[in-house]
Amino acid sequence: MAGPLARGYSCRLAGVKRAGSHASRRRRALSSTAAMEGVAMKRRPVTSSAIASVGYDDEARVLEVEFTSAEVYRYFDVDPGEADELMTAESRGAYLNEQIKPRHRYEHVSG
Repeated sequence: MAGPLARGYSCRLAGVKRAGSHASRRRRALSSTAAMEGVAMKRRPVTSSAIASVGYDDEARVLEVEFTSAEVYRYFDVDPGEADELMTAESRGAYLNEQIKPRHRYEHVSG
């Protein structure tokens, strides 16, 4: 069953395949950075004092977060379950700070 983000809010990237090994996932995450250059990910508005919207690409395993400051960041190799947990967390900002940021490589996209 698809989680809250998977329903209509993910973008598909051509050529990105699912892989099982850590090395494969790392290569995929690195290639996702290049593949997503210039690609606008659909983000879903959220109720949060820190986060304005969230998008997730389940094939590339990329989470994109727009903060209320208009800064946009992408987090790589994020499990679909982690993205769903973010969307259902009591505090999305706390979940992002405690569970996503310390564990995932990221890049600043804009803002």
